[in-house]
Amino acid sequence: MLKFLFGFHGRVSLAKFWAFYIVASICWGIAVLTVYGIADHAGIPDPLDDLFSGQPLSAGQWYILSPLAVVFAFLVVFFLAAMSKRLHDRNRSAWWLAAVYGCFFLAGALTMVLFATALAHGLLVRGIWILSMLVVGGAGLWLAVELFLLPGTRGDNRFGPDPCRIDRPEGAA
Repeated sequence: MLKFLFGFHGRVSLAKFWAFYIVASICWGIAVLTVYGIADHAGIPDPLDDLFSGQPLSAGQWYILSPLAVVFAFLVVFFLAAMSKRLHDRNRSAWWLAAVYGCFFLAGALTMVLFATALAHGLLVRGIWILSMLVVGGAGLWLAVELFLLPGTRGDNRFGPDPCRIDRPEGAA
């Protein structure tokens, strides 16, 4: 199980990837509901409200965010490993993740810069922003289709044996 969660080598089938994604999403939901439930019971205000409004966080609010940050960090590592193996099942290198997330990062940085100058400049800035959003949308759509919809390559590929293959004992028909 640890090899599946932490390993970046090998392949994972579409069904196992979906199962992992659903279980990870449920775990995240349970973690958020539990921590926020405890905080609400203790009368601690939502830290995200203060965080986004620029207010300093209280010690109690840091206690809310700390366990969620730890759970989130583990889920990110688990999900990156699962996405890598799912891309391997599609006979694609996991470096495609770096390319897609690089597009997300660059478009996000470009959006922040363009948002800051959008009031002072006109149509050109809006056009570049729209183009960057189209690139991000296209990269995200491609990744979603690759990971969640398309079947893996049949048989062995350069990343390992087919995870859907059923090995039969010798002499069995």
